[in-house]
Amino acid sequence: LAQGARDFVAQRIETATFSDVSIRTRIDSAARAEGPLRNEELAIGFNASDARVFFAPGMKPLDGVSGRGLLEGNAFRFEARDARIGGVRIDDGVVDIPVLLPKGEMARFSFRADGDASEMLAILDDEPLSLLKESGLKPAQFSGRAVAEIEIQRPNLRIAPPTSYRYSGRATFASLGVENVFNDLSLERGAGALTL
Repeated sequence: LAQGARDFVAQRIETATFSDVSIRTRIDSAARAEGPLRNEELAIGFNASDARVFFAPGMKPLDGVSGRGLLEGNAFRFEARDARIGGVRIDDGVVDIPVLLPKGEMARFSFRADGDASEMLAILDDEPLSLLKESGLKPAQFSGRAVAEIEIQRPNLRIAPPTSYRYSGRATFASLGVENVFNDLSLERGAGALTL
């Protein structure tokens, strides 16, 4: 039962405190067909706090995750109130996997991030996203504050090919600095928005 969810917890959640766990089942074993449970057959709700989650292979983990999760028969949703990646604060996070089985259906991850532009871009430049790869810029060239609302979609697979990732979002910058943005020219005290 829910082997994929158990595997995720075992492999991707290093530490966490779970509380307020509620379980509801409505499984009619006589009428039970093969395949995944229907959402109305199982619901496990829980609160999580102080979790460390490795959400994508190769990317830095989320620390201090707190929020509320719901595992239904064949779907999973987690709404994060608070987390951080390095020095970047994360809130309004959502993990939405509407179809657990069959594997490969699209999963959606969205969040709001607030922090130093250099640290935020370093996270987004990790594999598999590699946001700055084509630009020739490096995260260390940036300074100032950034606020971003990001959505990442990827197939619900243990390891999804980098080309299968889709992302969108908007970032706003205040007091932005970019060293050597073009040859020896640098940007200071910039402000603006970037749509991904």
